[in-house]
Formats: sequence, C-alpha cells, structure tokens
Amino acid sequence: FPPIINSELTRVTADTTGLFIEVTGLDSSCVNHALNIVVTALAERDTIVDGVTVNNETSTAVTPDLTCTRRTLQTGEAAKLLGIPLSGSDCAHALNRMGFNTTVNGDKITVEIPPYRSDILHTYDLIEDIAIGYGYKNFPAQLPGTATIGARHESSVVKDALSEIMIGLGYLEVMPFTLTNKMVHFNWMQKTPTDDVVYVENPISKDYTMLRTTLLQGLLKILAANKHHELPQKIFEVGDVVKNNKNALHLALVSIHPKANYTEAKSLVDAIMREQGQYYTVAESNDAAFISRRCADIYVQNKKVGITGEIHPQVIRNFGLENPIIAVEIEIR
Repeated sequence: FPPIINSELTRVTADTTGLFIEVTGLDSSCVNHALNIVVTALAERDTIVDGVTVNNETSTAVTPDLTCTRRTLQTGEAAKLLGIPLSGSDCAHALNRMGFNTTVNGDKITVEIPPYRSDILHTYDLIEDIAIGYGYKNFPAQLPGTATIGARHESSVVKDALSEIMIGLGYLEVMPFTLTNKMVHFNWMQKTPTDDVVYVENPISKDYTMLRTTLLQGLLKILAANKHHELPQKIFEVGDVVKNNKNALHLALVSIHPKANYTEAKSLVDAIMREQGQYYTVAESNDAAFISRRCADIYVQNKKVGITGEIHPQVIRNFGLENPIIAVEIEIR
C-alpha cells in the first residue's frame, strides 16, 4: 500500500482497525528504536501488536523487537554521584517510579530497560532517572564546596571596547554570517584561494560552504543589500575569523559615499590605534581588493596586522555597488 500521507486509499479515520507501521532510515539501530517508541505508545492504548518478518540479504528478523535490555547499577556509585545517602531499596523505588523493573541484590541493582527507552545509553542515564524519581525537591540544599566569582571573558571586554570606539566614530555595528563561499570570499574580492580555509564538509547551501578568513566581504554584502538607502553608510564588525582551524578576532569597517578616499580611511586607523594606545606604521600594499597606491598594510611591532584604503572599482561592481568605498580591517588578537 502507499504511505498514509497524501493517500485516500489508506486514510486513517475513527473506524480504522489496523495500521501498518513502516520506519525507514540509514541506521538499523535508530530505525528499530523509532519503531519501538511508536509501537509501545500505541500498545498502551489497548491495541494488539503483531510482528513482521523482515528478510534481508544476509539475515531474517521479526520486528518490532520489544525485548527489554538489562544493566547493572551500583548503589554506591549513584549515591556518590548524586551526593545523597541512598540504599538499594531507595534506588529501586525511584527507578520503579520511572517505569523500570528492578532486582536488588545487595549493593547491585539489575535494571530492566523498556524497549522505548532508547535514551538510556550509560549508567549515568539511570542515575539521572533515580534523581528524578527520588525528587529534586528532596535533595538537601547546601552551598557549593568551591566558591567562584564570575567575570566577563577577556575577548568580550575587548569587543565591547572596540564597539564603543567605532560607535563614537559614527559607525553602526552589524553582525554578518560567519559562513560564506569561495565566489564571494575570493573571486569577488579579486583574491586567490588560500590553504588556510576551513570548508564545510556537507553544506546545506552553496552560499555557505566555508568559514570566513576576513570580515570585509561580509560588510560589502550588507552594503549591497542596503544600496537603496541614502548615503553615507558607515558600518563595522568586531568578530572572529578562522584560519588553519584557529580563531582570530578582527575589526573591520567600511564607509560608502561619493567622496570616500584614503585620507578618511587613514584617519580612522589613527583614531582606532590611538584609543587602544598602540603605535603603528604603514607600508605600501599590493592587495588586489584595493586600489593600487591608495591602500596600505598596517604594522604593529613589525608585524602585519591589517590593511586600510580604497576598495577597487571592480570589487565594488562585483557586489553591485556604484559609489567609492573605503575599508579597514585589523587583526586584534
């Protein structure tokens, strides 16, 4: 018969007396667990469950297999993990409340796990059910043995400080996606793909196939999505990039308007570095995403940490934009 969905022939009504349940999947264990859950849920409603013989190329099996599995639990382990004194009868009573059959033999408890409890993967899962069956409200309240003081993560402090600087300079913060694709990240930016990129193994969309190594292309995409708004538009992002499987924190900004030029970009770098108390130098850059001789690499302590300048006209056209754009991107940490 065809499946129930979209089939008049197998429509389920209040007069239906028989159902054929089929579960399809790539993993036999997951398929059988799913079948057991559905079948036992129906069995609780006074239904009769019949098995089906499944013939494979190498074996024959009758499904559903509603055999209970067994696990052995140490009472002392449960008491130690939960931090309360528990006897074998206490654990057994709690497990019985949770739908398990138990047999107590001294410090050991043999637990029968129903076929629908596919979530029981470890002894700790049974101990969790003991805690639920015992009742969390019955646990004695006490202060933790170790006192800790919460504090903001250092990277969060740095991000907020940079955001405050950029907002003070009249820029609006945005948060583009971390995922991108080779076309936007490299081709539109006139760059050659590098070996430090982390690619998504099974991307769900051709638009998101890799983790970004820079921030600028994401900001340019946002400008492209907002080109119907009036100019100037000034946006920035403080976010992570990924190179060679390692995260790095970057600050990037773009500004689009008819008079955008290198002098404006350089003055922004001056302001950002001054507010951070850092001394920097610049040197001529050959980045293809920028106009030659209207861009510069940024150095701190003789290490290249960023770039500033005017975006190349071809890159501007690649993103469907028309006006001049200045950009800055700096590696923070």
